[in-house]
Amino acid sequence: MEGGAATRLSGDLLLTAALLLLQSGAGVILVSGECGEPPRLNDGFPDIDLTQTSFPVGTRIRYRCNEGFSLAEGKSPLITCQADSSWTAFVTVCEANSCGAPPDLLNGYYKTTSVVFGGIVTYYCNEGYNLVGKDTQNCIAHGWDGRTPVCDAVTCDDLPPIENGKTPPLLQENWEYENAATFTCNPTYTLIGERTIYCRANGTWSDIPPKCKVVECFRPDPPITNGRIIAGLGPKYKYRETIIYQCNEGFRMVGNDSIECGENSMFPKAPLCISDEASTVMPTTRGPAEPPVTVPGRAPTDQKPSPTSAPKKDIGLILGLVLGLGAASFVGFGIAYWFLSKKKRGNSETAEKVPMSSPPKDVQAEPFSDELREVH
Repeated sequence: MEGGAATRLSGDLLLTAALLLLQSGAGVILVSGECGEPPRLNDGFPDIDLTQTSFPVGTRIRYRCNEGFSLAEGKSPLITCQADSSWTAFVTVCEANSCGAPPDLLNGYYKTTSVVFGGIVTYYCNEGYNLVGKDTQNCIAHGWDGRTPVCDAVTCDDLPPIENGKTPPLLQENWEYENAATFTCNPTYTLIGERTIYCRANGTWSDIPPKCKVVECFRPDPPITNGRIIAGLGPKYKYRETIIYQCNEGFRMVGNDSIECGENSMFPKAPLCISDEASTVMPTTRGPAEPPVTVPGRAPTDQKPSPTSAPKKDIGLILGLVLGLGAASFVGFGIAYWFLSKKKRGNSETAEKVPMSSPPKDVQAEPFSDELREVH
C-alpha cells in the first residue's frame, strides 16, 4: 500500500507541474536542453526552416536582411541556443542601403524625399531649358534606377534675311535661349526697329527683325508762328532726329515741344504758340443739359437760339426795307421826271408860243403823283 501511495503522489506532482507550465503561457512544452523560436528582426529574417519550432542547445542561427537593407556594422548576425534553453543577446540591426546623392543636373536642379532605399528624386530645369527624359528616379537596392534626364536649351526659329541689310550668321546648330542677333544696314540706309533681338525662354524672339530704309525728312514749312526752333535746325534730318521749339514771350505752347523724323520721311505736326491772354480766358460754366427745342416744320435742335440773334435779324430786315423803298422811290421819281420832260418838249413844238409866266389855256399841267410829292 505504501508503494502505491508513493506512485500516486509522484504522478500528482508531475500533473501539477504541467498545469503550472501551461498557465505560464508557454505554447510548447520544452524539454530540458532545447530553445523555442528565435526572435524576429525588423527588415530581416532568420536563415532557418520556418516550420521548425524548437532548437537543441548549441544551435546557431544566422540572420539576413531584406533586399535594400544591410546589417549594421559591428553587429553580429548570429544567435546561439544556450544550456538554459535561452538564446544569446540579440543585437542584429538591418539598415536601409543608401543610393548616394543624385547626379548634378546641368542647367537644372532636383529635390529628394530621401537618398536611401525607397527614396524618390524629382528633377527640374532652369528657365529657358526643357527637360528631356523621365523627371523622377527611385532609390532601389543597387542605386538610382533608370537614366538621369538632361536639360536642353529652348531654341528659336531661324531669322529671315532683311532687304538692304545683313542678318547675323548662325554660329551653332540653332538659335538658343539668350542668344542675341544684331542686324546691320547697307550704307545710306537707316535701320528701322530694334538693332538687337534676343531668343526668349518661350522660344520666341524679343521683337521682329528690323527694316533697312532710306529716311530723309525736311524742316516743316511754314515755320511755327509766334515761336522759333531752338535745336535741330536742319534743314535735312535722319530717322528719329528731332526739332525742338520754343514760343516767344507772351505765348504759350500747345502740344509737344519737339517733333521727330519718322520712318515715312515726314515730321508730325508742329506745336502751336497761342497768346497767354487767350489761354487765360475762363471757360463758360454750363448748367445741366436742356431738352432739344422743337420748331414746327423744322427738325429738333439741341441748341437754343441766341438771345440777341432775333433783335439783330429784325433790325437788319427793317433797314433793308427802308433802303429798298428809298431806292424804289428814287428810281420812280427819275422815270416820272424823264417822262414829263419829254411830254413837255412835245407839246411846245405844236403849240403857239405863249409867255412863260402864264401857261397855255389848252395845256393843263398834270398833277404829280403822291410818290413824287413825297419825294419833293
